[in-house]
Amino acid sequence: MSTLTPIDYYGNEDNQGSYQFIGIEEIVNNFTQNYLGDDTLLGTIERSKVVYQAKQGIRELTYGALRQVKVVELELGDNLDIIKPFDYVDYVRISWVNKTTGKIMPMAVNRHTPLGIAHLQDHNAEILFDNNGDILIGTTAIEQINDTLVHPAPELDSTSVPPQFLNYGNRYYIDTIWDLDTSVNANGTFNVAEKRIHFSSDCAERIILLEYISDGLEMLEKDMKIPKFAEDCLYAYIHYRLCMPSIRIPDYEKRNVKKMYDTLVRNAKVRMLGIKGNEFIQQWKQRNTWIR
Repeated sequence: MSTLTPIDYYGNEDNQGSYQFIGIEEIVNNFTQNYLGDDTLLGTIERSKVVYQAKQGIRELTYGALRQVKVVELELGDNLDIIKPFDYVDYVRISWVNKTTGKIMPMAVNRHTPLGIAHLQDHNAEILFDNNGDILIGTTAIEQINDTLVHPAPELDSTSVPPQFLNYGNRYYIDTIWDLDTSVNANGTFNVAEKRIHFSSDCAERIILLEYISDGLEMLEKDMKIPKFAEDCLYAYIHYRLCMPSIRIPDYEKRNVKKMYDTLVRNAKVRMLGIKGNEFIQQWKQRNTWIR
């Protein structure tokens, strides 16, 4: 139950929009009060185990059921790289912003030239090490070649390329599988590495729009939260995960707990689809539009 008054909600920008979420601290407190005790299936369990499973549940539900999509705008520097956000799981779409028209220019992933790691070597091709015994890393030949290539081609905006994703609420669905050949992409390409995303040379000094799936785990524990539509699902996840390793809980009880969790996951997915009738009709009509 929220303790905010209307003046607290509307008067403080940090509180606005917070009512639709529930924080991890409240989740743990509610679970401890309602699922733990002498007369419960789990009995008494350390709070630290509940917190751990709550974090695991937020990660699992955010990626698997809720598909939380975040959007961040970053300016591309001379190194043509952006660092992946700390909660990055996978990208949904990567584009750049046309500074003149404000349109979004979707880009294609370059799967033909994956990024690697270049080990520095001496004139005898022996690997070089630093003072700590670690291998010295340099710029790969692929990056050097790609950064010098020029791709003169007309710009394509989001209305003139095949619609990779249909956006229903906060969920993205792949509409059609397209062959994203880098040779025909006019908006530039990108490569996804372990720690960063590297862009082709024609993207220099552009503003990059990164849409990515988050794992839901913020840097600070107090900021971790989940939509209230998935609250019961998270309780069921914690209950299920804490029951599994217990040797005193019968197998049929574990199966019942797992079945309850699976049911609530399906319910959460349906609730979080955010499909509205008029928007669905509009998207369906766009599928039949010929792209010339």
